[in-house]
Amino acid sequence: MRIQRFEADRVRILRNLLLQPESRLNLLVGPNASGKTSVLEAICLLSCAQSFRTPRIAEVVHHDCESLWVSAQGETNRHGRLRASLERSAKQAQMRYNGTRLNTASEMAWRIPLCVFTPESHLLVTGGPKDRRRWLDWGLFHVEPGYLTAWSDYHQALKQRNALLRGGAGPAEYETWEAEMVKAGTALLERRSTYTVWLQEELSQVLEELGQDPVDIRFVPGIPEGCTLAETLRAERRKDIELGYTRSGPHRAEVEFRTKGKDARRVFSRGRQKLLAFALTLARALIAVRRGGEAPVVLVDDLSSEFDRVTREKVLEALAARDMQVFLTATEAREVLRSPGGVQAVFHVEHGVVAQG
Repeated sequence: MRIQRFEADRVRILRNLLLQPESRLNLLVGPNASGKTSVLEAICLLSCAQSFRTPRIAEVVHHDCESLWVSAQGETNRHGRLRASLERSAKQAQMRYNGTRLNTASEMAWRIPLCVFTPESHLLVTGGPKDRRRWLDWGLFHVEPGYLTAWSDYHQALKQRNALLRGGAGPAEYETWEAEMVKAGTALLERRSTYTVWLQEELSQVLEELGQDPVDIRFVPGIPEGCTLAETLRAERRKDIELGYTRSGPHRAEVEFRTKGKDARRVFSRGRQKLLAFALTLARALIAVRRGGEAPVVLVDDLSSEFDRVTREKVLEALAARDMQVFLTATEAREVLRSPGGVQAVFHVEHGVVAQG
């Protein structure tokens, strides 16, 4: 996918933004609080109607306005031309794609895939299992068209079972919802396991390019080893009733990163944790290209503060080697431009105003 023209208005301090980016590496440069990250945020909003910085849309809308607006034109592999727009307020979102109004944010996110790396991305490595499950699910969403349905079906059935656990029910009622959980949950586990294999393949290549030691990915399904989901739910039902919630299943799945047999969270420095998070972000983008047929737009915020010069050069080389559109932010242009990776366009940002050149 390539964005050829991007517009935004009333996104934080951005007013009447017009951006005509190049097809590969685009650099947004400016001092802190100039609006660089807001440009990336605006692109993210177009994709999923949400910011990667906050779940509260009121914080993103310009302080004296009721709604924000973003739009893009470009090309995609799946749908040919790209003409998309979003108007978002605290109460509603109006989304259009190639002239058709969309009803859900997931419909737009499927059509405009993104991969985002920010200063908080190290939480993919250091955060809790929920962070990694969410990240894994987003990756699968972009390569498996039916994945969202299976995910929704499983969590609906899980919600119903938990209600029965707290309210009391007969065996037949449990068996009905457990059967639904098994049907959808087994599909989730199988797809997550396969995705982890794909992720390992791509990650190994990226880490080698970055000059890093190998990292092994282990998918932990959230059920006891050697047991099926159906067996687990039946065996744990009595204890679940006592506790009032379902202890095991895909909603408890985990992804572990290990290096030389040790937990990467424990042995990696903060810098290596961030570099692993970047490598995982790029690996997910590569899976989207190979398995999903659409290159996502890659957003990298505050590159210069995340890595030292040598690491930054390797990161830029890894990005430049891929046929993907990338938007980078940095406080100093020379920190990026002197690197071997070929930046195609530079946009200077100050007080929410963006100028090319």
